Amino acid sequence: MRPPATTADRPVAIVGAGVFGLSLACALSEAGVPTLVLERDEVPGGLAAGYRCGPVVHDIGPKRFHTEDAAVERFIRTVLGEDALGIGRESLVHFQGRYYRWPLGPRDMARLPPDLVVRTGLDLLTGRSRPPRIVTFEDYVLTLYGPTLYRHFFAAYSKKFLGLPPSETDADWASTGLQRAIIDRRLELDSLRQMVTSALRPRGLPEPGFIYPRGGMETFVRRLVQRLEGTGGRVRTGSAVTGLRRSAGGAVEALEVDGETVPVSLLVWSGPLPAICRLAGIEAPALSYLDLHLFCVDVPRVPEPTFQWCYFGSPDLVFSRISMPDRFDPGLAVPDRTGLLLEVTQPEVERRGGDPQSLEPSLVADLRRVGLLGRGARAGEMRHHRVRDAYPIYRTGYRQAVDEARGRLSALGNLHLGGRTGTFWYNNMDGSIAQALEMAGSLASRLR
Repeated sequence: MRPPATTADRPVAIVGAGVFGLSLACALSEAGVPTLVLERDEVPGGLAAGYRCGPVVHDIGPKRFHTEDAAVERFIRTVLGEDALGIGRESLVHFQGRYYRWPLGPRDMARLPPDLVVRTGLDLLTGRSRPPRIVTFEDYVLTLYGPTLYRHFFAAYSKKFLGLPPSETDADWASTGLQRAIIDRRLELDSLRQMVTSALRPRGLPEPGFIYPRGGMETFVRRLVQRLEGTGGRVRTGSAVTGLRRSAGGAVEALEVDGETVPVSLLVWSGPLPAICRLAGIEAPALSYLDLHLFCVDVPRVPEPTFQWCYFGSPDLVFSRISMPDRFDPGLAVPDRTGLLLEVTQPEVERRGGDPQSLEPSLVADLRRVGLLGRGARAGEMRHHRVRDAYPIYRTGYRQAVDEARGRLSALGNLHLGGRTGTFWYNNMDGSIAQALEMAGSLASRLR
């Protein structure tokens, strides 16, 4: 049985007003397809939303656009117009009390602890046989980069971030995470030899450029909403989907939204994958997502270090990553002070007692330890935000659970999954936009 025709009274419903959902809605609406976006939170944006701390707008972690897809870049620049800033990259890693550029360069290699360099060199000489199958994060990093870098760089950070031993984390977390963190396609990092060669080779070409919205990523979200509403599309925030009604043929014909029945012609879901299974009365997969805790604070400006974002892998430090908004957009600077966004994952909160507010004294102490808050200097008021379902957690065997869930959901003939959360895939915003534009092209030709 075909789903109902798409009309203003039976629009395409997109659950989730993140970058994927809003980009898809814009493209469909501009193609003449009636579209309704439903967002459970009070503000749109999802992982691209912004949090204000005084005059500073903090993104949910470091965000910027970088793509080699001409259609995606054109879409981004069209949405932002003159507010598309061109920026470089300033990323660091904090290791054994010192800051290094990431990815490592020649000067960074020269500053590494000598014993680490010697042991890494031995790993390079001795090599490591490739196992028949690379299944876990541990397999992946040991095989490609050797035991020294695995033990000192990768294992501690991954366990701290996810709360899972690397032996229980799927290899996809390593492969996708490293690509998201590096981006620069000039760097070949598929083995220890390539990593060392890339680190020692002087950069002969300029760093890859990025696009950043003036005023923070919330500018991009706000422009998407304006663009959507300007073509007749609708966004409803604070609207959680609590149920769905299916036709005799199995298609979704209506959603229950806060006690209201909303007829739909087609459903695009970018919320958590287990949630749509439960709504459909289908066995939910054993999949989970990682929550983030964000702590916004400003501190007196220090000359060094400065960065857009920095990774902190030491288990002795509470935060896993810190970003500085004014290094993305100078317009977000506070006179004589620096706005900081400290990221702490849910497993770290639980390891330290479970109450995120109780971590504030430790966070301030750790800022002093890493040189971002001088002795005797006072941090500003710290504000806490919890972000639900920020990352899919790749336990070993997760792919089978995803495939089984998608197979069961295929019984809903007019359901499409999208975005990082809905597809359970760790993609970036550029990938979400590319996915949205491709889906819009496919759907619009069938629904018009």
